[in-house]
Amino acid sequence: MSKLLIITKIDHIFKLHQCGRLPRFGLHYLMAQYLDFAAGLNHSTPPDDFSLEEHGYRMAVLEREDSNCALPIVNPFGSKPMLTESHPEYVELVELSDNHSMYRICYMPDNESFLMLYVEKGSMDADVERWLAEQAGCQVEEGVQ
Repeated sequence: MSKLLIITKIDHIFKLHQCGRLPRFGLHYLMAQYLDFAAGLNHSTPPDDFSLEEHGYRMAVLEREDSNCALPIVNPFGSKPMLTESHPEYVELVELSDNHSMYRICYMPDNESFLMLYVEKGSMDADVERWLAEQAGCQVEEGVQ
């Protein structure tokens, strides 16, 4: 089973793109997200030296083979939930272009940590796509291809 693609430094985004695991539309969107977080959390460190992890933040890209893995957060019961059994703060569908959309899933397991999980729309199996669409408030028919 694959491991979630965790992003804590700007280099992680470039490496994911270079190895073909992050398409161009995802590269631009995740880079913008990362730079927004860096600007909001830090005012002195250059983006190349900045780490989200130092501030309790993480970004992650979920791939199809990861959909049944435990998320890198701990729920109140001390276990790590599966995606479709989790309770995110919010889920939104972000339109990136005419042909591409991504779900942005926010988890805040405590007051000091934060995980933003990104999932390409249409990349998961039907049950996960349905859960994502429902969580995002989309009509299920729109969220499942």
